[in-house]
Amino acid sequence: MRLTDATRPTLTTATSFNIYVNHYVEVTIGSLMLLTGTNGTVPIDFFTSANLSELECILPLPVNRLSNLSVEPLAPERAAVALLMQDANTALLTFTVTNGNSLQGTQKLARLNFQTAAAQNSAFVPLQFSSVDATAVAEDVDPTILLNDGRLTILGTQPLIEALRTSAGRELVLYGRPGALLTIQSRFGMTGAWANRTSFTMTNMSRVVPAPSAAAPIIYFRLRQ
Repeated sequence: MRLTDATRPTLTTATSFNIYVNHYVEVTIGSLMLLTGTNGTVPIDFFTSANLSELECILPLPVNRLSNLSVEPLAPERAAVALLMQDANTALLTFTVTNGNSLQGTQKLARLNFQTAAAQNSAFVPLQFSSVDATAVAEDVDPTILLNDGRLTILGTQPLIEALRTSAGRELVLYGRPGALLTIQSRFGMTGAWANRTSFTMTNMSRVVPAPSAAAPIIYFRLRQ
């Protein structure tokens, strides 16, 4: 690095330094929309800049919403994958290298399989790792852990509505069973009568509609079926 004085260009100084970037492991679990009483699967992928011999991930799961949990290995010749329920609502996923291999770079090694309970309300169910522990081949490497959460959108008989802010502006996302007639209602403030804004027949399980601009007064929305 070289520094100069704009008013006195003859005055200069220089120094050097090193920048060290720590190794990291980035773990990602997928998202899915599905109906109650159906089977689903989400991928569990990770990227590691360090050579790993093992990776352990703890994933809380609502046992009242999901059942028949299992993990499906996608590359058993490279890594064994195991699922152990630590308690009724906590799964421990372990990735262990096989045949003297090591894990580095992008890894697509497993899918989490499950069934949604039939008798449940519609809900957004977060898939969030509570902890991840990476064992590096080099004992002096302690990688930084980055987590990318997923989500299950489980649809029963009731619809769901979600407000989002995107680069294109504000929008509403409607979730409901295909064939259902959904009506968006709104009102200004916490009290007062709800007014119908628009209705849609769902052709898929989700639909995006524009929301009022950010300059509009505060509006409350709800969804009726």
